[in-house]
Amino acid sequence: MLHNILGLTGMDKFIGIFWIYRDSIFGFSTVKQNGVMRVSEIIDSNFEHATEWQKVLTQQKKLPSELKAQEYFSIPRGRVLYNDKNHCHIVYLDQKLNNLRDRELISRFFQFEISRAIWRNDLHYTTDEIELEDIFME
Repeated sequence: MLHNILGLTGMDKFIGIFWIYRDSIFGFSTVKQNGVMRVSEIIDSNFEHATEWQKVLTQQKKLPSELKAQEYFSIPRGRVLYNDKNHCHIVYLDQKLNNLRDRELISRFFQFEISRAIWRNDLHYTTDEIELEDIFME
């Protein structure tokens, strides 16, 4: 997690990627000022799940041992962006995570209010085997 840096203010907005496993969240975040605007008014981080997964496996001290044999896409995950025009976060996530308990984990990790975010299920982040089969069969 990159946002434990001294000197940040309460006005800083965090973006990044995450995974949730057994009611624990882990991932990478940075302030929106370090992000990139790929789509008009939407700020994204440069973190990619596929490339950051190795860091998770080696740097996360409390990572359950069973995750060490998993691929990055087999754990429910998502991405947090920031809409600069509407001043709110946008969270794209596996639909398994779109519930109050996981929203609270995500909002605390990235330090924003649940009610001030837009929550969107995204097939890109699915871990559902049937949905994955459908995606790869096309």
